[in-house]
Amino acid sequence: MLRLPSFLVVIAVISPQSVSTLHHFGDHHFSDGSSHSSGCSHSSSSSSSSSSSSSSSDSPDTNNSLPEKHVFVTHSVFNAAMGGTNGADAKCQSAASTAGLSGRYIALVSSGNTGALSRVTSNGPFYSVTEDMAYATKSDFLTTSFSNVTDELGNVPNDGITVWSGSDTSGNASMHDCLSWTSVSSGDSATLGSDDSTNLNATNGWAAGETTGTCDQAHALFCVEQ
Repeated sequence: MLRLPSFLVVIAVISPQSVSTLHHFGDHHFSDGSSHSSGCSHSSSSSSSSSSSSSSSDSPDTNNSLPEKHVFVTHSVFNAAMGGTNGADAKCQSAASTAGLSGRYIALVSSGNTGALSRVTSNGPFYSVTEDMAYATKSDFLTTSFSNVTDELGNVPNDGITVWSGSDTSGNASMHDCLSWTSVSSGDSATLGSDDSTNLNATNGWAAGETTGTCDQAHALFCVEQ
């Protein structure tokens, strides 16, 4: 009777499925109890997909959120020769940056024929830097006091604080703006705003139409995030 060599019997017994099983076993288990992976990644795709899905579902949807903006009155005061509206804006931006506030800020001042309100590109809502609601929209600048607005450091300004404005009761240019914020002469003047305002009339308001100060004086700025 013909006898087949023993090694042929071994080959016949080890099927492809057995080879796969032994490969898997050899990759992960050793006789000393230790484990090892040779790069088998049969579950990595599933894990990656699961992780990606979880990350996506945990991300907040801000598409419908209103953009929150901030306002503050500067801690420092300045004379009127600020280098035009660009110079006034730069003072607001510098104050914000020094206080660690992000965003772009402008000074709420009129100059020449350009009204302060028209320079504000955002419609709010506007919060103080302590996250208290100050104005729902920029139109509220015309009707609401800024007595609850802090400085850039979160401090409540002193009572009676005044800010440079150059605006009339409607937030338009009053034509009193210290020669477009370039003069320090006591012979020139600009309209001012005060913290006890309830509206923009001649005696109250951040842009009181007939409340003026000479250009050699120093006042704060009302700064608005864009």
